[in-house]
Amino acid sequence: MSNTNILPMLQASVSDTAAPTRSVAPTTNAKRTRPGPNKNGRTLCAHRWLNGVTKDGTTADFKIYWTALAKDTKQKYDLEAAQLVASGVWNANMADIILKISNGIVY
Repeated sequence: MSNTNILPMLQASVSDTAAPTRSVAPTTNAKRTRPGPNKNGRTLCAHRWLNGVTKDGTTADFKIYWTALAKDTKQKYDLEAAQLVASGVWNANMADIILKISNGIVY
């Protein structure tokens, strides 16, 4: 076998035995989503997202979720939030009231 034929075999052999790469999760200081006191569609969506989609969702995760929603879906949340406020259901940010609004539809 000539030296020119050995080189490709050696390169293939070295690449096959290379140290495996390991997957390392990035370390972040991600904060759990905590919906604010505003009574609007985004806050309503955040409560329902936490209740129905993920209990431990981060603020960054919710931002991605909210941004990806279609405009008409955001309008549904805005309309429902306004109706909840107008009807007196969403009149405070107490735990029992939040539970009432959190159990609704996740659009």
